[in-house]
Amino acid sequence: MSQPPRAIQSIIRSLGADPYLSDVVLGDLAEEFAERSAFDGEIEARRWYTAEAIRSVPHLLRSAFRQMRVGDVPRLIGVALFAWLALIPISMMAYAIVAIAARLIGTDWFFRPPLLGPGFLALILATMPLAGVVGGYIAAWRNARAPLIGAFAFGAVFTCINLITGLFIPSPLAAPYRFVALAMFNVGAIVGGMIRTTLLEPSTDWRHLTP
Repeated sequence: MSQPPRAIQSIIRSLGADPYLSDVVLGDLAEEFAERSAFDGEIEARRWYTAEAIRSVPHLLRSAFRQMRVGDVPRLIGVALFAWLALIPISMMAYAIVAIAARLIGTDWFFRPPLLGPGFLALILATMPLAGVVGGYIAAWRNARAPLIGAFAFGAVFTCINLITGLFIPSPLAAPYRFVALAMFNVGAIVGGMIRTTLLEPSTDWRHLTP
């Protein structure tokens, strides 16, 4: 018997909505999926299931935000800052490895990148989504009861920090490129959260996870 996509089930449960609402949504989707799989085939059923799951996300997020309390805001900020600080040593190690590899093949570009040149812009646009994925994964792991909310908070907090810092320290990127870089970072954070989420079983009871 065909089963609904496990990854999507995990993502639905990880949004932090009321568990009863999540169960109702998943139950309705599973029932309809079984019928469509029997009459239209599994591929068409999976396509329908994915589309309907995406349509349910705004309602689930609304439920998740309604359940939030004042104390959850500083906790999510703490989760985001934890992920951001964890990125620093990870980024330094990754940079050192790439720089050493570049030196071994006869270039020192990574030691002295041409500031504001095309190479610098390409480096920023390449590393921002990667940093977002890693940070989003860490934030989702840290906010285990609602992993995707943690990943979203990470992207939002980093964006706020970046914009506030830009008021005092001019960014080397032009405004359009800066917007694109931040957008890619936030998309990466959500992807990282989804990766973390799909590694868990869809039947996981998020309410009993810590921290």
